[in-house]
Amino acid sequence: MYLNASVKAAREGLGGDSDYDRAQIDLDLPLRITPRHRLLAGVRWGDSFGTTLPIGELFPLGGFLNLSGYQPREILSEGYTFGRLVYYYRLGDPGAYSENLYFGASLEGADVRDRINALGDEDSFKLGGSVFFAADTALGPLYLGVGAGEDNHYAVYLFLGRP
Repeated sequence: MYLNASVKAAREGLGGDSDYDRAQIDLDLPLRITPRHRLLAGVRWGDSFGTTLPIGELFPLGGFLNLSGYQPREILSEGYTFGRLVYYYRLGDPGAYSENLYFGASLEGADVRDRINALGDEDSFKLGGSVFFAADTALGPLYLGVGAGEDNHYAVYLFLGRP
């Protein structure tokens, strides 16, 4: 299980460049269904509590397993709620060379609030998903995948190492 929570309050009176508040919670729960079937459920939430965030503090969405059809940081907002389900299927039997090969798919959705880089689409629900092949290698995990999102958003991914 992975859990990360952060809270930030910046104040000009304490030496900051601007006044803002920011909080984020990230939770991933891996589930082993059978030796071949695995599921990862994840949720994230972030909010600025009505304050204006500097560009570097905005919540980014887009990229592999993070609204996969969108480019990394294509969606920047001051608040969001995100959820995903990622399914992994192990292609080989334990002990075989192919035990380190996986096929997977994901379904991702986000309620985006106060999006700053959109034309008339500031508040909306976005869907994305992916289909991918993965392998555990001596240099780290290898991913090759295709992502799709709403409104004809598509992306191709090739990663060596954790995305």
